[in-house]
Parts: sequence; C-alpha cells; structure tokens
Amino acid sequence: MINQYTRTYWFKIPMGNLSVATLAMNFLKACNNTKGITILGSLGPRVFPSIYKHAFMLIVELAESHASMCTYPEEGVFAAQISTCGDFESLESFRSSVELQFNTSFITEGDSCESLYV
Repeated sequence: MINQYTRTYWFKIPMGNLSVATLAMNFLKACNNTKGITILGSLGPRVFPSIYKHAFMLIVELAESHASMCTYPEEGVFAAQISTCGDFESLESFRSSVELQFNTSFITEGDSCESLYV
C-alpha cells in the first residue's frame, strides 16, 4: 500500500514589494531545500487576471507527487501545499523550508482560506 500525505500550510507575507517572479523563485528554492522530495519540473506561475497584484498559482511536479503555491494578495497570505507518497517527515521539512525561504511564520493548516478566520 502506498501512503499519500497532503498538507496545506498558510503563511502571512507582505507581497507589496515582491514580484511574481521573486515569489515563484523563492517557492522553487523552498521545494529544492525540502528533504525527501525530488523536483521534476514546474508549471507556472499562472497569473490570474485580478485587481490584485501578485495573484498567481505555481505547481511543482515532484517524483513523489506535487507541491503548489497559491497567493491571496488581498489577504496578504499564501497557501503552500505538498502531496507526497514519500515519508511523513517531508511535510515538516517542506513547511520549515518555506518559512526560511520567505522569512515568515506558519499561520495555520487547513484546506481553505476560511481557516484563517476561525
């Protein structure tokens, strides 16, 4: 049986001075620094037409599954998600790598932005 682990982590980040390219590169670096995963490629960033600057999604293809980043600039947050068939420790390594790369702190864990307002 293959184990599949998935986590969505929410982070607060001031996006005002950061470009989409910088945010995407930081996410790729965080994935690259995550223990137990292998990057195969990436899709995006896909910028969404929006009144908000920096609204985008990036998907990173992993040998073990995938990771993604979705920004919510109107809220000043982004979601970083990882799904892996690898080991459970990859989840914590991913979270730590994102925190270090973006110099931010984890807010909460959950499937939607609604978990920020509970």
